[in-house]
Amino acid sequence: QTKLVKDITREPKVDPNAVSRAHLHSILAMPLISGTRTIGVLSVGNKANCEIGNEEERLLNMMVPSAVIALENVRMYEQASETAVAAERGRLARDLHDSVTQTLFSASLTAEVLPRIWLRDPNEGMIRLEKLRELTRGALAEMRTLLLELRPAALAEMPLSDLLRQLAEGIASRTRIDIHVSTIVDNDFLPDVKIALYRIAQEALNNVAKHAKAETADVILTKTH
Repeated sequence: QTKLVKDITREPKVDPNAVSRAHLHSILAMPLISGTRTIGVLSVGNKANCEIGNEEERLLNMMVPSAVIALENVRMYEQASETAVAAERGRLARDLHDSVTQTLFSASLTAEVLPRIWLRDPNEGMIRLEKLRELTRGALAEMRTLLLELRPAALAEMPLSDLLRQLAEGIASRTRIDIHVSTIVDNDFLPDVKIALYRIAQEALNNVAKHAKAETADVILTKTH
């Protein structure tokens, strides 16, 4: 309920130190209620040696609905942000399982049979060793990509050509698609433009890997005026 303190120097519930710092004489406080919840308090104080009257209370009452809406909007924005962060973490976890885990599993199997293959056929052993190198290199590229995903600022700082090559290397190692990246422009993109182009290439390559049944793919970045 609304609380009016005409002389806060005589109010035992008010901290005397706070009174002396604020130099207030009277105070009017109104609860901010949303539904059945009290979400805050809106209050005004008067430094003059006179009481807060009905007009001040009327004006404060007019401000209460706007203050409630503003606080609820802030709360909903924070909830939406938390939901978006959770969704992004879930996506990264799925990407980690689908990409890096799969690549490392293949590398582990290759490393396990490599000694026996080498003893039987050194030439075949060299081929498998090269495959193992590609798998581990690809897993490292995909881990770097996922780490970049966790730090959006790093995506904006890294040259787009390097981002595309790292992305292609990670996907190529997992899918065995021969991906060529060609960038014939400079890297003077605005951060938002760079991230948008990176996302487009990422989605396109993921679609190629899942649906195209392709053996080769080309990523060509150029700019026309």
